[in-house]
Parts: sequence; C-alpha cells; structure tokens
Amino acid sequence: MKVARAYEVLRTVKGRGDIALSMEEQTDLVTEGLLRTISTEERAAMERDIKDLEQVSARVRAACRGGDAPYGGKVMMAEPSRADRGAHAQDLQRLESMLLHKATLESMASCPSTGCSLALTCEGEKALPDLEAWRHRFGGQELRDLLTRIGAMRADMSAVIVRAANIAGDLRGYAHSPYLTSIRAPALVLAERGDTAQRAVSVATARQYQGRIDGDKLMMASLLSGTEGTSEELARRYDSLRQRASAAGLGPDEGFQALSLLVTDDASGERAIERISSLRGTMPLGEDDLAWLAVSSHDLSTVSSRYRSAVSGLSSLGLPEDDQVRRAASILAGSDLAMDRALQRYGYLHSRLQPTYPAPQAAAAMLSILPMEPEESLAVLRESIGVVSRANFFDDAEEVNNLALILASGLGPRLVASGEGERAKAAEATWQPPPATQARSFPAMAFLPFWVHRSYNQPTLRRISTHPAHMHTVPYFG
Repeated sequence: MKVARAYEVLRTVKGRGDIALSMEEQTDLVTEGLLRTISTEERAAMERDIKDLEQVSARVRAACRGGDAPYGGKVMMAEPSRADRGAHAQDLQRLESMLLHKATLESMASCPSTGCSLALTCEGEKALPDLEAWRHRFGGQELRDLLTRIGAMRADMSAVIVRAANIAGDLRGYAHSPYLTSIRAPALVLAERGDTAQRAVSVATARQYQGRIDGDKLMMASLLSGTEGTSEELARRYDSLRQRASAAGLGPDEGFQALSLLVTDDASGERAIERISSLRGTMPLGEDDLAWLAVSSHDLSTVSSRYRSAVSGLSSLGLPEDDQVRRAASILAGSDLAMDRALQRYGYLHSRLQPTYPAPQAAAAMLSILPMEPEESLAVLRESIGVVSRANFFDDAEEVNNLALILASGLGPRLVASGEGERAKAAEATWQPPPATQARSFPAMAFLPFWVHRSYNQPTLRRISTHPAHMHTVPYFG
C-alpha cells in the first residue's frame, strides 16, 4: 500500500468515518499492526455488554463509599466492607471489560466493503502523525519502506545518544567545568559524525589551550574536527584567519570561530573578512552572524536587503527586534530560500515551537533552512526530544531542547536523503549550502550546532553555574 493511501485510511478511521477499503488493503494494514478488525458479531456482543454499564458503575461507587468523616460528610474508602469484597471484585472486573468495550466502540469506523468495523491500534495511533508529516515527500512510496526508514532513524538516534554518552565520559577528564551540561553538546556533535573524543581533544590541544578546556573551546574543537586536515593544520588555518581578521580590525573571538567553520581556504577567508567589514557598519549583528551572511551566495546589496526584509517580516509577527530576532533574521537572510517562502516557513515553526522553547526565534529559523518541510522538521524534533529524554542525557529541562535541536538538524536530513520521494512543494523549499562551503568535508548545516550553542547552550550553562543546586530538580519539579 502506498503512503498516501495509508494516511487517508488511518485518518478516516481516526475520525470514525465510513471508508471503502479493499480486502487486500485491509490485510496490509492489519499485517503492519496499524489496524484491528471487529466483526459484526463482536460488535454486537460489545454493545450488549455495555448496556448495564451505568448500573455496574453505580454499584462500584456505592461499595467504595464509606462512613462519616470527622469533619462531616462522606469519605471515599480504599475498599468496601469485608462482606462485599467478593461481589465488588467481580463488579470491578466486569467494569474494566465494559469500559474497554465502550472505548473500542467509540473509536470504530465502519467499512461496508469488507463487512466489518475497523479501529486503530496503538501502533496505528503512533504511525498516523508520522504519515501526516512525511506524506508529501514519500506519498508515492510503499508504506513499508517509509516505516522502515523512520524505524532506522529512531534506531540511529538512540545509537547516537549512546555514543554521545560514552564520548562525554571521555571528554570529562579534559573539561574545565564539572558539569556534564558543558560537555554533552560537543559529545553529540562528535557522535553524529561517528568521531571520537580524541579527535576533538587533539584539535583543542593543537590550539595550545592551557589546562582544562572550557565548554566553548570543546564545542569549537568538536566542530572543527569534522573538517579535513590534521589537528596542526586546522590550528594553523584558524590562527592565520585570526591574524588576518585582527589586521582588518575585526573581533571578538566569536567572529573568528564562526569564520573558521565557514571558510575553506585563504581566498574564501579574505573574501569573507572583506564582506564582514562592509556589512558591520550597516547591520546591528554580532560577528558570528555577520560571518554567516558573509559566506552566503548573495551579493552584499542583496543580502542587506534580505536581512531588512527578514526583520520586517519577523516584526509583522509581533516580535520585538532583540538579539534573538536579529539572529533569526540573519539565518534566514543568509540562506538561499526565497524570503517570502522563508518567512512563511518561519511563521509556522515559530508558532509550533513556542510551547517548547522559551525563546523560539533562533530555533525556528534554524529549522526553516533545513532541507525538510516544516512538518517534517517538527516530526524529527519531536523524536529527538523523546530520545534525549528517555536516555536521561540531560541535567536541565532546557538542555533537552538544545540537544534535540542538534540531533534533529543532523539526522533529519539523512532520512530525506535516504531515498527518492515525491515533493509536493516547489524546489525553492530545499535549502542548499552557499558555494563557499560546498568544498568542506561536512555540510554548512554543521554550523547549526554553533548557533544552538550561542543561542541556547551558553545561557543555560550560565544559569546552571549560577544555581548548581537547583539544576537537578528542574526536570522533575519545574
């Protein structure tokens, strides 16, 4: 069965609508464990069984209602009197069966073509949001293929978190901070690429850091370790870029770090530095955001116009022009998405991320430029949050969201690239890395962890270091 047809059937069954279904289609969905069939005889038996539901419920309530409370009125007792316990146990067992039958009847959909009723299984309830998110891209493919891809993505996420936990343990001996919160994001970046802690440590050591390495340097070392070259070559490239940028009057350090992730050689570095110098006086941005604009495929006048359009579009959504909004605008302006399309995607994602992220501006912009539709990005992010939470790979509740964003941006596009699928949207919906970054051994989307670190990890780390005793209570008690 095709994905689009499976989604149509499951959605109709969920809404309890009548549906015309062939026996072969019904068998396919039952075999996948997404539907269960209820014959006419079973349905009639359930309807007969629940006729006495009100009477049985009343008896159970009466049996559990006890004597007078000291302050007046009645109290609910844990169990009935000893003489009534046998009959009460039978009533409880029957009530449980009745409620199950009632819930089944209320979730049924009729299928006259096969002569039975249908209901979603637990697996069907779980699969329906996945099909809804991916039906535009994979609607013409076989249902089994998509379910296999989604299952593989979930398995990959779990495996990455396990590797990240092991890498975090290795990095802990080198980290300056005693909190694993400063180590988990770099460890996750390494785990997604299949690297080890030693590669990042060797890059950091080549930079001649003295003593233990703080979280910012570990993050940069982890990101830089994905580029081509030995640790010493990477360190020389970074220091050379720093010297050229300093000579041009650029700073602070964040700008150099961003450039080191985005440029591939001396020529592209010189071009980026010149463009940053030109843009710096026209935009109220930090140099890490200017670095992203400097390597975009747009000329300076175009990228400036796109930034102003992005700020105006975000303001129309009721967002004040603060640092988070400026960062979001720079992310959108530096991408190759048409601006009206970028703002449309951003508006949808921002509204959906508000319950999850206290400041969703940058997160919504990051997800907007991924080579996935907004619904697909949210589906992958939802899976990532679940994987991080189940693995207990966090100390602070906000850390879950930060790590999930890194995980989703790394593994989500792999599902898209794992097979050819239908595209219901225009080709402009797919983000392409700027030409200046195409020669790198890892895509420009690897810059997303840098944004996550700057936008979310650093504030979280500052709060945890200020209130260390409180951080372990946040996930459980708020």
